[in-house]
Amino acid sequence: IKMARDQTTVALYTITFFLYTAHSNLAPFFPDRAMKKGLSQTEVGAIFSASPIGSFLLSFVFGKQMMKIGRKRLMTLGICMEATAVFTFGFIDFLEDKQLYFIISYCSRLLMGIGLTGFGTASYAFAAAHYPEQLMEKIAMIELYAGLGLMAGPIFGAGVYSIGGYVSVFISLGSLFFGLVPYLWKYIPEDKPYIKPEVQVSYFSLLKIRRVFLSFLVPTFTIAGIASIEPTLQPHLLKYGLSNEVAAACFIIGTVSYSMVMPVVNKFPAHWDRRIIICIGVFLAAICQFFMGPTPGLMPSKLWITILGLFIQGYGCAIALIPVMPEMLKVAAPHFPQAKDDLSDRISGMLSAGFALGNLFGPWIGGYFADIYGFPWGATLIGVITAVFLVVLLTIGGGFCAFRTCVKRNVADDHYVEAPDTLNTSLKTEDGGIEFSEQFKKSTYASISTEASETA
Repeated sequence: IKMARDQTTVALYTITFFLYTAHSNLAPFFPDRAMKKGLSQTEVGAIFSASPIGSFLLSFVFGKQMMKIGRKRLMTLGICMEATAVFTFGFIDFLEDKQLYFIISYCSRLLMGIGLTGFGTASYAFAAAHYPEQLMEKIAMIELYAGLGLMAGPIFGAGVYSIGGYVSVFISLGSLFFGLVPYLWKYIPEDKPYIKPEVQVSYFSLLKIRRVFLSFLVPTFTIAGIASIEPTLQPHLLKYGLSNEVAAACFIIGTVSYSMVMPVVNKFPAHWDRRIIICIGVFLAAICQFFMGPTPGLMPSKLWITILGLFIQGYGCAIALIPVMPEMLKVAAPHFPQAKDDLSDRISGMLSAGFALGNLFGPWIGGYFADIYGFPWGATLIGVITAVFLVVLLTIGGGFCAFRTCVKRNVADDHYVEAPDTLNTSLKTEDGGIEFSEQFKKSTYASISTEASETA
């Protein structure tokens, strides 16, 4: 069984890696190719922005319909849509009509975003359903392979483009994706037969829960910070005297640190509330923007400070994002005790939508602030906005309360009784009722009032 589960996770991580490789491989050569067809930089930017639009529009739909479609089928559908979009990108090079070229490119990138979201939403829900006790670890590994794919994409695209030309990049990736479908079907378990849940979970009912709503905003704010530098960082780096190639390579720094966070997440104490980890990540995501400018008058304008900001950004965003889904499930589960599978599917859709919103609005906000105030002050403003969101998490989201509880547990560790195994927390009485053990009562008494008020 363990070997089968290992093969399942390997399949999940492998496909994630190649999907993100395809998603990022356009960057080194497509903009120049498109402008030779007569497209403006604005039109090229619009093509790239189609991906998060498609992701956002379909995230909620996939989360809602996943139980009917099936997680395995949705993963397969996502791969096939990605393969179709990749093949289309390869053959549009033969088009001469500018408008037709733009429309098909835009639709292909839209389809690429939908395919990536379909697979990503299903993979998060799959991890939640099959590895509930290791969910943070599995999400961290999914994010690790996604980050590695984002790094490998431009390298793969540039390498194959230089050897075989434009079309060969997309033929090779499209063929690979269709070859991955039987691999997925062999190692990903079959879905359970669809049974209509007794309790219907709606997105509105989830978003009414304060901590769920704030957790949904965490990927939006953190990913927006990453995406905000996409149109503005390279011109800023050129002012330090870097070449175009070196400036472009600096984008990998944040992705590298993002991918390195897996060991850090596992080092956090097990008794820490996930809100503490999220707040630490959001704090780093805010403070990195002050370094990337760097903020005038606060720090000198040095290249190494900007590089440090990029490294902190990737690290902080990963720390903030990995605990989000477990936190949302923990808070929402008491409200929907009879809808476990439907709940994990809906929250997976919400998580994908949060990522998409950040990717959609981040470049617009970053470009607007840079045009009006310049890159240093623009980055500083984004840092201030993220810091305001951190204050909201600490106050309304209960972050301060989680910190206080953690400190009290550390100070009075000799008085703290660890909760026993869940199988031994209660016993059935003769009349069929439930009687909790005294050990379980003592271990939960200190935190039960806090949890009751914060999950409302």
